[in-house]
Amino acid sequence: MKRVLVVLLSVLMVMALAGCQSISEQIKEDQIKAEKEEKKKNNQLDFNDIAWEAYYGVEDNKRYMLMDIENNSNFVIVDISFTYTEKEDITDEERTTYIKDLAELVNMSVEELHERHYDRVEVSAYYENEINPGDSITTHFYYLHGMYYLMDEDKFNLCVPDYVEIKYIVDGNEVHTTYYDFRTNEQRYSNEIVYIEQ
Repeated sequence: MKRVLVVLLSVLMVMALAGCQSISEQIKEDQIKAEKEEKKKNNQLDFNDIAWEAYYGVEDNKRYMLMDIENNSNFVIVDISFTYTEKEDITDEERTTYIKDLAELVNMSVEELHERHYDRVEVSAYYENEINPGDSITTHFYYLHGMYYLMDEDKFNLCVPDYVEIKYIVDGNEVHTTYYDFRTNEQRYSNEIVYIEQ
């Protein structure tokens, strides 16, 4: 009986030690996971920290569709691009007029625009230089991602914000990318990191 009791106590002690070790390992894993999550969170630019406004304004004695962008984040932005696409209630007539006018502006036929996939109502505003925390910039809206300035407010009013892509610097030499989708009101972070050569 004593022998059975000793064996039983030994087994219980081994199980208790194994349980303590398992709990200790779990705590350590949880700490590592929490540290990784905190680091990831600290490396993520929040789109809500970007102030922006689109408007019809004057620059160099000409009227343009412009955008003011203010970087209220803690990160240096190296590239920001807002894409606007046609609104839901656009009419066929408005779409046709937009594309015909665009074809005339770029000196192409509507068929050529179609072949190049430019035959859609879409404009963009982008800035490809550094915007430091606290800085504000003004940029233009363009047709075809930069080929021609958008100078017509009526054409701009056919569009709504679609998405924004932002590239920003983390730890001095890593360029991270985030996207904000205006259709879903959700922000997504890319896993791809580009390293800046020092």
